[in-house]
Amino acid sequence: MSKKNSTIVLTREYWARLILELVVVFLGVSAGFFMNNWRDQNRDIEQERRYIAGFKDDVEANLTELERFNETDSLWILHNSKHFKEMRDLTFSNDSSEALLKRIINFSRMEPNEGTYIDITNSGNLNLIRDPQLKSAIVNYHLKVKAASFVDDYFYNYFNTYVTPFVFDNYDILNEQIKDESIYRTLKFRNVLAGYFSALIQRNNAYKDLIAESEAFKLSLMEASKN
Repeated sequence: MSKKNSTIVLTREYWARLILELVVVFLGVSAGFFMNNWRDQNRDIEQERRYIAGFKDDVEANLTELERFNETDSLWILHNSKHFKEMRDLTFSNDSSEALLKRIINFSRMEPNEGTYIDITNSGNLNLIRDPQLKSAIVNYHLKVKAASFVDDYFYNYFNTYVTPFVFDNYDILNEQIKDESIYRTLKFRNVLAGYFSALIQRNNAYKDLIAESEAFKLSLMEASKN
């Protein structure tokens, strides 16, 4: 074989090997890239599932508390509505006022479970929720919880600002007696208790609305968890 032909063959072999090496490198890089993407995607999907499960746990815990508070508040309103009607009609008695003050001093408030929402927003992972409708439902539910909490905060602040000082000044808690029997005839007594009753009704209505929102949100989460 001539020197020229030998050079051509070597050149072809060189380029063939070079192209083959480039193809192998390209396939290796591409395979690694796709593998990393696949792992990242699977990791994101698994994280999304954990968030959905967390939201479901939170809303179920909220429903349990909401139903308990709703039942307690509804019964309180039912049992004491007659006393507020008596105050309005100026037929209120000292016995009625003592019974009302005895029941009014027991106060509790709900602390909603929002750990998953706080986690997903603080970490910037809300976009891991792929379904835009579910993402919107998550945000909307959080806003509904905040709205109910706002009403609850108003009730709590009213209780601490007006009801508690009034009760401590005018009611002997240990003996369950009003200090001055004439207090129930005063305008202050009527206003303080009427404000309490109104705030409690507002809270009760807010809790009822949030129960309906919680049940709808729970259904959305259950559907999402099937995917």
